[in-house]
Amino acid sequence: MGDLKIDGPSGDLLIENNALRITSEGMESIGQRLRVRLRFFFREWILDRSKGTQWFELVLRKDVDKFLADQEIRRVVLETPQIRNIEAWDSTLESDTREYKLTATVNTTIGQSLTFGFSDILNNQE
Repeated sequence: MGDLKIDGPSGDLLIENNALRITSEGMESIGQRLRVRLRFFFREWILDRSKGTQWFELVLRKDVDKFLADQEIRRVVLETPQIRNIEAWDSTLESDTREYKLTATVNTTIGQSLTFGFSDILNNQE
């Protein structure tokens, strides 16, 4: 069984013909889980304040340490269900503009690879 499908651009549950849509099992579901986890801020969920990505604490700050930013994002990626390991990781940090860029490829437990970009996650793209 898949997950409730989330509309990429809006982040809302996808409803068609007065019914909730479900993701297909497999890559669609894994990709959506990864996007949800990376968009989820640390301490955002009232039921478990230990969950989420430490965006404000480690990444979205003036004096960002690229190593710590990479480690935090890697942690979240590897804790995502059905992601086995990280195959490729290419990140850069432009100190002048404070722009962090990431492209990564992960291997899944279903034997397929998933490549994603940091800007894809933040810009609500599928």
